[in-house]
Amino acid sequence: MTMHSNINTGKSNAAQRKRRREEAIARNLKGGNTTVLGGKGAMASQPIKIKGRRSPFLMMIVLVGILMIVAFPTFVVLAPAMLPTLVLALLEEDGDLNKVMTMASMNLSGVAPYIYSIWQDGHTIHAAMLVLTDIYAWFVIYSAAALSLLILWMGPQLAVSFIEFRAERRKGVLRAKQIELIDEWGREVAGPS
Repeated sequence: MTMHSNINTGKSNAAQRKRRREEAIARNLKGGNTTVLGGKGAMASQPIKIKGRRSPFLMMIVLVGILMIVAFPTFVVLAPAMLPTLVLALLEEDGDLNKVMTMASMNLSGVAPYIYSIWQDGHTIHAAMLVLTDIYAWFVIYSAAALSLLILWMGPQLAVSFIEFRAERRKGVLRAKQIELIDEWGREVAGPS
């Protein structure tokens, strides 16, 4: 008898922990936070925070300097193409780099084909100028940046909708099981009304 009650208590504790975790995730997402706190080993889902802005910007300045010296035609295209990422990095107040990393990855994916074409054409200033004067290239590059903003705006809303859908579905399943138990064991198992 005690062993059976311990098993039920363990199951109910696990269910309570799961419910509390889902409520925390929903509160976190409704609050506008784009990070989801997982359970054990959820280091990848934790927000990347920086304490001081000096070290990332110092590293960025060093990388830009090296790029200017080593690959000037690439720099000539990357500098204006990555402006949306730079603006977001400068405007990000709370030190959360997840948004900046999302913007940077989409921005780089938009400019990557054109950097590749510069490299294929001999990595010359003339090849870079061909990209800089191509209006369709700029449309693709800045559309990729705009898509990252759409992801940042829609992502939390879609996550909340998905979590709410799963919770409602689970609630329906549990309600059906409750009705089944009441039919089998009587109204007393439902507890006080």
